[in-house]
Amino acid sequence: VFKKVRVHAITDRNIERRHQRCQDLLHRFRRRHSERKIVFTDEKMFTIQAPFNAQNTRVYNRRGKRQVRSERLLIPRNNFSRKLMVSVGIGWNGKTRLVIIPQNERINAAVYQQILSDQLLPDCRTIYPRNGYVFQQDSARPHTADETLALLCREAPSIITPEEWPAQSPDLNPCDYRLWAYLQEEVYKEGHCQTVGELTGRLRRAWELLPAALIRTWIEEWRPRLQAIVDNNGRQIQHLFNRI
Repeated sequence: VFKKVRVHAITDRNIERRHQRCQDLLHRFRRRHSERKIVFTDEKMFTIQAPFNAQNTRVYNRRGKRQVRSERLLIPRNNFSRKLMVSVGIGWNGKTRLVIIPQNERINAAVYQQILSDQLLPDCRTIYPRNGYVFQQDSARPHTADETLALLCREAPSIITPEEWPAQSPDLNPCDYRLWAYLQEEVYKEGHCQTVGELTGRLRRAWELLPAALIRTWIEEWRPRLQAIVDNNGRQIQHLFNRI
């Protein structure tokens, strides 16, 4: 018996592009350990309510469902749960600070550029003091704005451009394929947060305690994932790396 894995959708057009771009990235980072220079970045929304996983939330009763009190079977959800957006970067040499976006602030190109200038890029220079890093980001609109790319070309020693990074590929970013699940488990292992302040504290603690050795195991998966996508002709590969 095998557990089904939820994966992202990919259009037929992007399947071909993923295949080619993964080949190109394998060629660009063909030197041994060259992926260790990449700083992978991403953003994620966290809510004060813990995510609901029906697969792991069961109630057992020999007498049938009608004999179980309703409060044991129901999980109230607030459709407007308060939330926080965070932005981070991880690399072989370490991690950036956890950037917490103010509540209700939308990440547009200008906000993202401020985060880059004030926090992420200075942290990248601290992690790689000889300025020998490659900055990675996905193809979200704030990331691909002309002003954003101009800023990165000025301030970062090297980047993976939007023309190089495969679209619809969260299975290629360690933040997506490992980090967010890890943080989510750490932040919500005590259940729901009562306030945004409590959520902020839990996020900061989990980030501070994130082991560098664990980040390195995630980054070691990167090249095998590129190769798996090439071997699978651009299609999804998460089921090949699922640890459950």
